[in-house]
Amino acid sequence: MRPGRGAILAGWLVADLVLALVLVGLANSPVEPASAPAPVKPSVSATPVPPGMDKPVEFRVAVKPSDLRSPRRSAAAEREVLTAVRNELAKRGLSGKRAGFVEVFAAGPTDDIRTSLDTAEAVLRNLQRREPAMFGKASGDGYWGGTGDDLNFKIFFYN
Repeated sequence: MRPGRGAILAGWLVADLVLALVLVGLANSPVEPASAPAPVKPSVSATPVPPGMDKPVEFRVAVKPSDLRSPRRSAAAEREVLTAVRNELAKRGLSGKRAGFVEVFAAGPTDDIRTSLDTAEAVLRNLQRREPAMFGKASGDGYWGGTGDDLNFKIFFYN
């Protein structure tokens, strides 16, 4: 037996009333205002050491990634990065060693992470080109180093 027309309309009326109640309930629920996000600084976890490599050497150089991107400052900033890396490694007695893997972290704004990645990768390519004995055959990658304007390195040397 088929339900009558009134029963079908009653079913739709109940469904419409339930939908209306749900919408009214959602519209009246309090919404917390969004607060400004806190500055992002990635946390560095313990890095596993690949077989055949020493523990990574980590250091920061006092060259701003924004200077590397500046048309007027980029050539001087590239030389400053190269000098700072050479000095840091010489200070640690690593001048004659060969790097196996290099991670370069360029900090920058959260709304333009791609530019920071490109800058870090350009620094790595510059090291490979200008210091082929140490970095020429090294693998590596550029990473976003969080908010700010600094340049950090993590270099794995062959043992």
